[in-house]
Amino acid sequence: MSNRIEQLCVQLQRFHPNPAPILAALRVPPECHELGSVAIACEPSLTSLCDYFDSEVLLDARDVVRAISRLLQENADLSRNDYTSIESVRAVIDPAYRSLPLHDPIEPWWQATLREALLAHLLISPNLTTINLLAEALHGKLPVSFGLRQPQKSPTVRMLMLGDYLASAVTGKSKLSLALRDCAALLAGLPALRVESLHIENATALTALLNEAEKPSPELSPRERLARVARNIGVAAVAQRREYHSPALQRLPLRETQHELVRRARRWSDAEQTALHAMLLFGRLGSHILQTGNRDPNCHIECQQHNVWVRRSLPDTPEFTHQHEGPGFAPVSREINIPLPRRLGHMFASVASSADSSQMLRKVQKRLRDLSRESGQTISLRRVTRIFDHALDNETPDEALMMLIGLQPQARRDAGIHYFSPDAHAIIERIRSAIERTTTIFDLDALDEGWSTPPRNPQQYFGYSFRADVESIRALLSSLQAFAELGRGRTSSQRIVEAYNARVARLTLMFLAGTGARPTGTVLPARCDFSLQDRAAIVSEKDALSYRSTRLVPLTARFIDEIIDFERWAKAKQLLPRKTDEDSPLLQLRSGDGGHTAPTISALKEIVPTFAEGWLWPDDMFRHLFRSRLWEMGCPSSWLRRVMGHHPPHAATDMPWNARRQWDGLHDWTNAIDEHLKTLGF
Repeated sequence: MSNRIEQLCVQLQRFHPNPAPILAALRVPPECHELGSVAIACEPSLTSLCDYFDSEVLLDARDVVRAISRLLQENADLSRNDYTSIESVRAVIDPAYRSLPLHDPIEPWWQATLREALLAHLLISPNLTTINLLAEALHGKLPVSFGLRQPQKSPTVRMLMLGDYLASAVTGKSKLSLALRDCAALLAGLPALRVESLHIENATALTALLNEAEKPSPELSPRERLARVARNIGVAAVAQRREYHSPALQRLPLRETQHELVRRARRWSDAEQTALHAMLLFGRLGSHILQTGNRDPNCHIECQQHNVWVRRSLPDTPEFTHQHEGPGFAPVSREINIPLPRRLGHMFASVASSADSSQMLRKVQKRLRDLSRESGQTISLRRVTRIFDHALDNETPDEALMMLIGLQPQARRDAGIHYFSPDAHAIIERIRSAIERTTTIFDLDALDEGWSTPPRNPQQYFGYSFRADVESIRALLSSLQAFAELGRGRTSSQRIVEAYNARVARLTLMFLAGTGARPTGTVLPARCDFSLQDRAAIVSEKDALSYRSTRLVPLTARFIDEIIDFERWAKAKQLLPRKTDEDSPLLQLRSGDGGHTAPTISALKEIVPTFAEGWLWPDDMFRHLFRSRLWEMGCPSSWLRRVMGHHPPHAATDMPWNARRQWDGLHDWTNAIDEHLKTLGF
């Protein structure tokens, strides 16, 4: 349809005598790309403007936008909606029109304010420079960390607040600040229907924020010193990184749309309904099995009498050609049997094994496109399967877990998968819990006949990586503890040095086991990177321009107490280095000639008696164990990624205004770490 906008004008005349000037002011393209999304975003902003200002052009624009929404419900072909979003439209579209749709389902107050300012200029005073400036700010992300303490409905009040904030040294967006103030002045010239004052709590909070930014820097606290050290080595803020995934609200259909989809599916054919339920409950496992016709040897459904399960085998890859076996290692399998609900599992196996299984995906996709046009929200197969991804971890999906169980079979290898060999039972319980929660939410009958009982898994652990045997670790620590104890009576100086080195070795291993840090460089961070008062340390094993691993890691209270006790004992024995500076490791081994050296794994093998015989694993064994064991104990993958420094290259750039504060939640899982350390024998 080449004349969509002309047909739209003809249809709109049922509701408004002359809609063409409004469409021209909004810069609607001839093909009316994603017009429904634009109308949904603009209607609340225009209503807000009309509530406070008496303007004929604003009222006309509101009526036209409402009429567009009504027309598109009757005839979706009036707008071109065959793109996933307006961002994917490659045709030349005016930047102002492209920036109008909602980019977040739940918008912050400043984005709604920018849209109101942009609409006001488009309709009343179309200054090209100001419009481009507002459109760029609305389309991008502003460094706004100020939230309203109390709601402010007046557009001019919010524009002036945002202008004051952007004019400060916090952001340096002076031109955008002037544009917002000009817009507030433009609206002030219109007849006012009502007036709202700036709320005292918002005024006080904004003033405090601006005054805080102008204060001179006080003497640095231990926390600030840690952050300053990190900045000096090239990181803008410790652990303030771009999120590994977008928040769930940005990547999932709205909950109302999800329920509407399930309600509509009851009128579909049995095969289509089964395919949809499988993708809701099994995620990308369901879509992958349908797409491959249940013929993928590494991920397929098997049935035996009343039981049905997914047999998942990890394919051979160049990165994981060798598996560690023998003394010190627990057996790890590359195969797992994932049970499915009996009722839905058998129905899904029948659909997936049929000749037209891939055709079924296209049928469901067409149904989703129909709902997208009517709801004004993009709904795709990927967004539907993503519901299960988020249900697995309750926050952001765990990429390593999804790759292991086949939810992301062709994705780029995630760093975390190299360290991940969890208990197979824990994986199955996590999957069962996610399926049961989703079944309850959508009131499905998938579990009416209960769960299947598949064959036993070949081994207790599942993954590409190795898993250290806990008993072997406990034996090594018992050996170190025996050397660390001094008997009664006179003791030779050599025996005292051996006890000193054994204690350093034990504390070094305790640090590695309790933080998941990489055993590189000096292994232990420098003294200036530790804050015993704040129970945290800066870890920075492999910083580079393309990858920044510098981050804060939590320290348990027991580790801090043992460090203090050790230094008191070593000082009494006169074993500490005579000269130490802030850049030297927190603990150092004492060599035979009286010198001191960093407690690297190779140095421990050379200096500490029996350590070489007891250490049976690669140097980063404790990092592997930390990743798997903490996840099994319920630790969120987002917290693990943050503490372990698992970030892909595209997340290496810090985003201070869109990231978690560096200390928030850092010690949330120290109790679990303590339990993990006790299990290992510390």
